[in-house]
Amino acid sequence: MASSDRNTRQANLGNHQDRAQIQASRPTTATRHHCLTRRPANHGSGIKYLLYPSLVLGLLWLAAHQLPQKTQQQTVQARPQTELESIRNENSPIEPQIIAGGVILQRDRTGYFKGTVIINDVPMPFLIDTGASHTTLPMGMANMARLPAGRSIQSQTAGGEVIGQLTRADSLKIGNAELRNIDVVTNQHLEEVLIGMNTLKHFRMTQTENSLTLVANSNPAQIDETERNLSSAQPPQPTETEDDEPADLKAPTRWKKSTVCDNAGLHCRTVYGH
Repeated sequence: MASSDRNTRQANLGNHQDRAQIQASRPTTATRHHCLTRRPANHGSGIKYLLYPSLVLGLLWLAAHQLPQKTQQQTVQARPQTELESIRNENSPIEPQIIAGGVILQRDRTGYFKGTVIINDVPMPFLIDTGASHTTLPMGMANMARLPAGRSIQSQTAGGEVIGQLTRADSLKIGNAELRNIDVVTNQHLEEVLIGMNTLKHFRMTQTENSLTLVANSNPAQIDETERNLSSAQPPQPTETEDDEPADLKAPTRWKKSTVCDNAGLHCRTVYGH
């Protein structure tokens, strides 16, 4: 009987030890909770490790695309300025040199002598046209200078006869020389002023290969003598209307052109005179 009880106690003790071992081998609630709470952390770390390379690659891609665009934009912005300056230098007339009582004009790329004339205090571009009987203004510039409307006339230019309006400017300045109450013609087909012979007759003109010097001729006797020695040039013919009277027009000046060379014949210049 005692032996049976002892065996029963040993069996119970063994069962108890087995249950203890099984419980010890199972994770506790805290352990399971700890494991559950660590899983998201491990998952977040994985995403973080994936995001870092993606972010670096994105920054490198952005830098690789933005730098060429900025360089190209700077090149595109710089190029028009350079081209504009080049075009401006090619098309702009060479600045004239103002001298006492006149101006020295330089021949431009197109072969013309150009400068700036001031008519009634309004600056305007001009070119010398020895084939024009009268100084002729574009209609728009004449309006800017507030020139009064004049009679319709036919006047002679280097390109042929044109129809315009004969009017008068209070002031015409070329360089330091100023003419008062000078007759001019307006024309709607021009883009710049043509300085004609009725203005040029008041200047002594000396031309070299690439320059033209205009010096005001302030001697009235010489101007009158020039007008008396006009050759076969015909004055502008007025076109009369019912309300118009024949215009009192002066005949245009005809200059004599001569070439003067040195003894060796290497350097020559053209001189206009009467």
